[in-house]
Amino acid sequence: MEKILQQILEGQTQISKRLDAIEKNMVTKDEIKKVITEQQKDIIAILERTATKESIAELSDDIEALNRRIFKQEAKIIRLERVKEKRA
Repeated sequence: MEKILQQILEGQTQISKRLDAIEKNMVTKDEIKKVITEQQKDIIAILERTATKESIAELSDDIEALNRRIFKQEAKIIRLERVKEKRA
């Protein structure tokens, strides 16, 4: 009886050690949450850079449109100056 009790206690000790080892190797919810949060920050940063590239493209288009307007206005001014010179 004592031998059986000793074997049971040894078995419990081994099981406890195995459980402790398993618990040490387990990933906790907090660790998973931390990793997900970091990945979300990375994704947000990438998206912000993408938005910036799009904004730059839009600004470039706006600048091109303004340059065209200025060019047309300068051309009109030159034409008006020529007409003025001819009349003078």
